[in-house]
Amino acid sequence: MGPPAKIVQTPTEVILLYAQGNQFRVIPIDGRPHDPIKSQDTTWYGDAVGKWEGDTLVVDIVGFNDESWIEWPGWFHSNNMHVIEKLHAHRQHAAVGGDGGRSRRPRGAVSR
Repeated sequence: MGPPAKIVQTPTEVILLYAQGNQFRVIPIDGRPHDPIKSQDTTWYGDAVGKWEGDTLVVDIVGFNDESWIEWPGWFHSNNMHVIEKLHAHRQHAAVGGDGGRSRRPRGAVSR
């Protein structure tokens, strides 16, 4: 998916808007933990919660389905994948994920 085209923030959430495919993500930033039901109900985008660390938005994501792959050439993952995504104020986007299932080591991606 790559970095968002636009970021909108309210007091309780951050909304990431993507230019391709009319896609968006809503990330709570009010300190709540992962929803116990949503984090087990696997989806394409998973269950995300975020927090600000200085000028960096740190997003913790669990609850992915196992029907996608990561980057090219296509590293498969299980529904146990756990991703920590960091969006910096200067527009750098980084994501690192690990998986207790198919993937044996963490994978990462950075885009500017």
